Parts: sequence; structure tokens; C-alpha cells
Amino acid sequence: MASSTPLKDMEEKFFQCSICLEEFKEPKQLPCLHRYCRDCLEIIIQTKVDTMECPLCKTKCNIPEEGVNGFKTDFHMKSMLQFIQLQKSFEDEDIRDCIGCSKKLKITAYCFKCNDFLCEECFQFHLTNKMVSDHEQHTLDLKHVDTENLTLAKLASLTEDPRCKDHPKNLAQLCCGSCGNLPICVACTFGTHKDHVLHEVTKLAKSERERLTAKLVELKTYKEKLYEFPRKVENVRQLLKVNLYEEKKSIQFHYDQQSNKLKNQQKESQNELESKKNEIEKRKENEERQLRLDMEEEIRQDKETQEELRRLDNSSQNQTAALDTLCEQNENLIQEIADYYEHVIKRYENFSASTSTILFSKNDWTDAQFLPDITAASDPLIEDVKKEFSELEFLSEIKVFRTPKDTSNNTTITEHEDSVVDIQGIRSKGRWISSMTKTGDGRILLTGKASNLHSHITVINRNGEKIRQHKFKKDKSFKDHPYRYCASLPLYKVATVCRPTEVGIYDVRDGSYVSKDIREVVNIWPEGNSVLSVTTDVYNNHILVGSSSMEVYELDWHLNFVRTIRLPDDITSVREMSVHNDNIVICDRDGRRVYIVTKNQLEAKLVYELNKPNVDEGDWGPLCTCVDNDGVIYILWSADVSGNNRRIIIQYGQDYRQLATKRLDDSNARCITTLETGEGEKLLVATGQTGLLYTFGLVS
Repeated sequence: MASSTPLKDMEEKFFQCSICLEEFKEPKQLPCLHRYCRDCLEIIIQTKVDTMECPLCKTKCNIPEEGVNGFKTDFHMKSMLQFIQLQKSFEDEDIRDCIGCSKKLKITAYCFKCNDFLCEECFQFHLTNKMVSDHEQHTLDLKHVDTENLTLAKLASLTEDPRCKDHPKNLAQLCCGSCGNLPICVACTFGTHKDHVLHEVTKLAKSERERLTAKLVELKTYKEKLYEFPRKVENVRQLLKVNLYEEKKSIQFHYDQQSNKLKNQQKESQNELESKKNEIEKRKENEERQLRLDMEEEIRQDKETQEELRRLDNSSQNQTAALDTLCEQNENLIQEIADYYEHVIKRYENFSASTSTILFSKNDWTDAQFLPDITAASDPLIEDVKKEFSELEFLSEIKVFRTPKDTSNNTTITEHEDSVVDIQGIRSKGRWISSMTKTGDGRILLTGKASNLHSHITVINRNGEKIRQHKFKKDKSFKDHPYRYCASLPLYKVATVCRPTEVGIYDVRDGSYVSKDIREVVNIWPEGNSVLSVTTDVYNNHILVGSSSMEVYELDWHLNFVRTIRLPDDITSVREMSVHNDNIVICDRDGRRVYIVTKNQLEAKLVYELNKPNVDEGDWGPLCTCVDNDGVIYILWSADVSGNNRRIIIQYGQDYRQLATKRLDDSNARCITTLETGEGEKLLVATGQTGLLYTFGLVS
């Protein structure tokens, strides 16, 4: 809005209270800069205690002890409303009482020193009589006012300087910075305001305008991002609908495939049963017994097939219901983000309109008193405009665990690795790898110890080429090594924890990292407790953090606390974890066991203990775990056999039975994960100190 902008060009709603939808009456301004009629605001706060929400932008603010009178009056808005009323009175040729002669006449001027209307005769008297000669510069000739030229700056120049609060006969000459830029006269500098910080109003107003202008310029740099975000939110909403449709279609396809296979088996079994019945009638009595046994076996298998069909049907229905639930949860989160930006946009538009009109009016006294509050209100607005909702891009992703493949067609690890590569920036820099995960865009993230004082996060591609690497200094009070662990989130984000108490989210695209001290997040954090592991439950949008207190802390993707899961007493350490269906796979490295426990209760229940390797007479202990897309569990085991360190990987099925064992030649293997590639899913193995990356195929 240029300084020459006439009042008539300003939007009518700018002068309307959003509660009563009428022109403001005694406008009161909230800290967020939205304003309401005094009476409207009083009605709102009558039902509130201590705090209230702005009806427009939902920003919370404290209610002053004085109630509605404690909110600042928006004198700038009052002035603009006064100007509009003047303009309207002239255009309508109102008949009013003249302040000079007290007669009801057509008004032709307004004196801002008298604060009233003048008829033509009294207006001329104002211009020529020496007794009121000082009124001339404050008098507006309405009959010569062109509405095109009636600007805020011109009208502000007509108003009289404020009077001193303590000495009403004196015009204010200074502003007291110690008292909120209060207008005072010279006499006050020797009394109440002696030794206070004093300002000359023109210089102070100029300084405040410059400060506010700088804030306005900073805000406008985010304008494009701010108005682009609702479109981005809507795109995510539409993508969520598409993904829901595709995921349901995939579930149905998987169900039809499995169901048809089982029905064909059932048909073959029934045909075989009918054939045996016919044979019984033909064969002799001594053969009937075996045939009947065969028939009973066929009947048993037929019942099993029927049960499998029933289970498959229930599973498909449950998966579809779970998808609908996840979709609804994500929709609610998307709507929360959309509402947030709607409110921020309203605040931005109100701030821009308010600051523009105030800056262009150039009323030094008003600016000196009210611009500091407006500038202060810009800081939280700028922070809210800058806020990023990194989880938004996750919210279009919805998945549920599939019904496992037919156990007669297990996935196995290829005998020989597809490739083995040196990882850049690990061995050459003396760094260790303690954890590995994949990202949604096919990159690989490694974490571990960089030195006795630093941990590291390293992002690589499948060829081991370093994309980026960051070092993080450990907490000085922590005496142990700064081991860091990681787990994948959807798309480009990775959850990571570092001993003793750091938890964060890392973006592989630009290396940005947001972290918190978990002690400030959870409800209770025992003295001396330390984080030991991390995994993610992408189906519930949660992060699970294992700790030395045998408790798992569940956080959302904002790193806000959700709940604490207490593990069974059988478990002695939580060095590695993965989520499997509704359970958690726990690698108890100290106890040299792997347990399956429930994750949906505050007190986790022990479901199963995985069988340890029974080879080479070694005391095998678990190092790492991961789960592939078909729900097959992989455990990397380690043992000292005859003075030699050995490594093997065992696959476990959905029923937790051992499926296959894979011996590894490299005794330095430390962590495993799976990765989706153009050639199908692969199993990755990284070594701890030597910095090698092995890739194995997974073959059905």
C-alpha cells in the first residue's frame, strides 16, 4: 500500500470486527495484532480464566488483570474510523451541531484541535481570528477534499500532538523509554520521569519504523512459501487417497492370489478324496484300512485349507480396516497442519495490512507508542511462518503388514554376495559403524563412533560412495564412547539416538538435523539411564527408543512423548530392536538371547524366544536384527569358536521357526538391513571397523 493510497481503496472488512461484523467500536488489540470491539471482546473473556484464544488466528494470550480494559486500545484504527466518518459526513452533506455557533447547519470543516465540526461561517472565523490561529493547521476543509487525495499521511498531519498525562495543559514533547514510550512534557523530566531514558519523538518514531520495516521485509521473504503450503498440503491429501486406493488394490490382489491357490488345493484334495472313495468300493477289505487312513488325511488337509482360507479372509479384512484407520489418522494430522497454516496466513495478512497503514500514516506519536508492540508481535509470527512440518511428506504413505507368503516358498540369501565395496570415509578416518539403515529414496545411512569425543552420521549410495558425513560432539559429562544408532522413517528421514540421552531426526537430502534431550521429552527418565537402540513403527508413525533401564520409550515423529513400555524381567539389555507385526524383536546382547515381545501394552508380554544357532558349539549372541518386506526376520549372530570370531545370519519365519542359516566369511560384520532395488529386495551387511559393505540377493 503506497503512502498515497486513499482510505476509500482499503477493504471494508479491514474496518469490521470479525465478531459482530460491524464497524469497530472502541477497538481493542490483542498481542497477535487482531482487534475486536471492546464489548465483543468483553463477552469472550467472561467465559475464560487467565488465557484466551484469538477467534481469528487461535493464538493464545493472557487476559490482563484489569480485564478488557487491560488490552491496548488501537488508536490508529480509531483515527482511521474517525477519518472515514468525516468523509462520509461530508459526502452525505450531514446537518450537525457546529462547535462554533451551536447551530444545526451543513458542516463544511472539521477542527482536530476542537475535535468537532464547523459550519462555513465558523470555519472562516477559525482561519482569520487570531484567538484560534493555532487551529488553522489542524482544520480540514471538507468541501475542498477530494476523496482520491484523502490519505492516512495527510490526515495524520492534521491531528494535534498528545498532551502530557500528568500535566494535561502541556503538550507532550518527549517520549519516556522507561515507561513504554509514554508522551511527557518537559516538566516531567524534573519530576516523575527524572533519570528515565528519554527520546525525541521524531527520532524515536523513525527508528521504530525502520525496525518494523525490517521485520516486514523479512516476513515477505517467506510469503511465497506461506501461500504455497496450502497447495502442498492439498497435494499430500490427494496423494494419500491415491496411495490408499493402490494399497487396498494390492491387498485384494494378494488375497485373490493366495485364495485362488488355496481353493485350487482344496479342489484337488476333494477330487482326491472322491477318487479314494471310489477305490474303496472296488478294492478288497485288506486294502480298505489304508485307504481310509489316506481319506482321513485328505479330510484333515481339507479342513486345514478351509481354516487357512478363513484366516486369509480375516487377515485381508483386518488389513483393509487398518488401512482405513491409518488413513483417518493421517487425514486428521494433515487437517491440523492445514488449519495451522490457515491461521498463520490470517495473522500474516493482518500484520501486513496493519503495519502498512501505520507505516504510511507517519504519525510520530502513535508510531513511537505502538510500533514496539507490533514489532514484538512480528517475532513469533516469523517463527511460525518459518516452521517446517517435515512429517507432512510422510503422511501420504500408508502401509500395513502383508499376509506372509506361502511358507513352502521361502526367501533365501544367495550363497555368494552380489558385491562388496569399501565405504568412503570410514576406515580411512578411523571411524566405526555401529548401526545401518536404508532410506525411502534408496540411500544408505550409517552411524557410529567417529572418535572418543564424536559420533558420526554418514550417507552413502550402494557403491559405498559418500554423499555426506557429519560429526557430532558428545555430552562432556558422558564418560563412555558416543555410540550412535539409527532407524529409517518414510522417504528421506532417519531417526537416530546417541548415548547417553540424545534423540533426533536426520534428513538425508540436506543433512539437516533436529535433536532433543530425551530427558526433557519423557515423563520419567531414571538417573544414569542411557539410550541403547532405536527402531521405527512406520505403521503407527512412532519411534521406539531402547534404554538401559529395560524400558522402551515411544515417541511420535515430532519427538513428542507417547508412552513407556516396560519390558519383561527376562530381558537384560536392549542393544538392537526391530518391529515385526504387532511385536518387537529384542536383541538381548548381554543375555545372548533374542526375544519377541508385544508392543501394544504398557507392560510388554513375552511372546517367543528365538532359537539360538546350534552350530560349531559356540555360545552365540545377537548383534543386529532387521525385517524384510515379507515379514521374514534376520538376526546377525556372533560367537567365539576356538579363539576365532564367527558370524552367521539366520532367517526366521512369521511363526518364528528357523528357515535358513547363512555363514559369513567376514568376522567383522556388525550390522544388517534390507534395501529395495530395481532388482528386488537385497540384504546389506556392513562391517564395524573395516568399513566394508556386502550386498546379498534374496531369492524366492
